[in-house]
Amino acid sequence: MNMDNGLLTGVVLLDLKKAFDTVDHNVLLKKLSKYGIGDRAVSWFASYLKGRVQYTKVNGCLSKGRLIRCGVPQGSILGPMLFLLYVNDLAEYLGGCKTSLFADDTTVYCSSNSLVEIVLSLRLEASNIIQWLRANRLTLNVTKTKFMVLGTRQKLRGIEDISLQVDGETIEQVHHFKYLGLMLDDTLNFEEHIDILYRKTCAKLGAIKKARACVNQQTALTLYRSIVLPHIDYVDVAYMVATKESLKKLQLVQNVACRVILRADNRDSTSEMHKELGLLDLETRRNMHLSFTSHKVIYSNGKNSLSKLYKPTCEAGRRITRRGNKKNMEVPRMRTSKGRACIAYRGPYNWNSLRNELKVIEEYKAFRRGYSAELAGKFENHPT
Repeated sequence: MNMDNGLLTGVVLLDLKKAFDTVDHNVLLKKLSKYGIGDRAVSWFASYLKGRVQYTKVNGCLSKGRLIRCGVPQGSILGPMLFLLYVNDLAEYLGGCKTSLFADDTTVYCSSNSLVEIVLSLRLEASNIIQWLRANRLTLNVTKTKFMVLGTRQKLRGIEDISLQVDGETIEQVHHFKYLGLMLDDTLNFEEHIDILYRKTCAKLGAIKKARACVNQQTALTLYRSIVLPHIDYVDVAYMVATKESLKKLQLVQNVACRVILRADNRDSTSEMHKELGLLDLETRRNMHLSFTSHKVIYSNGKNSLSKLYKPTCEAGRRITRRGNKKNMEVPRMRTSKGRACIAYRGPYNWNSLRNELKVIEEYKAFRRGYSAELAGKFENHPT
């Protein structure tokens, strides 16, 4: 939406040195008490964290035990949650910038139509971040911390690389960055992400093609659903803003997969092959995932991070008549095609296009079943 409004966004992608291993137990326990967790529960967490001993074993020889004085257990369910609680108060130390926290992947960002204002804000926040890190006994990995400026091609044209320093060291400005498995670019076109995804899925499809002579049709389809389709599905709601030309490359992968699985000729209709195999075309599949995401957001009672993008029409100042649907969402006005492609627009727009009988289903699994059943009526052989 910032791009649609002609704004630039500066993003600092923080990297912490050994983030999970350097969590101070005493500081963490104090924060748990501050968040309202009772004394008995805090004592339980203390017994969970403290008193752990680590050993090293080489060629059958075991070292003496060393007491672990900091860190949260990795590979556990509690580990990421405790780390999030540990860094949750970072936002309180910032001024005008916002934060996005996901385990140890932390971003700090701000938007403005002035690049100078963005740089000044981030430089000020950099000082606040360093003070917070020191107070919480964490260390910033400056070499892996990156800086990006997001905007439209027109807004970014002519902008030279910017010097942003943290604690006397310069943060590298990048134009692409892999964040949570998604390759971000400074115009959010996701062209590089789709190129990487295309090469990865083609390689896996090549393996299925080699194995096709040894397996039957159902096994080949299972292989495609297991080792290719999950890569295409991952965060497809985010990269669906890409151009039609870029997204077409991924559809070509699925078209080739259909021919490999069915041993079909290049002249055969891909739409008929999709029906025979029970596969949705990828655009329909992305819209399905968008509907599932919208349902989670709308029925989260405002607890989802995307809740602010979904406003019921009554909250947006529109009068709902007795015949009107109370589950419709306000579709924001967007000036650009980029704005109309983002989830802030497409999410509510796609949701409003659903039948009222579907939109009023509150239970998520029941909604998925209803949605799939409706697709099954449109696309023969689609698995419900």
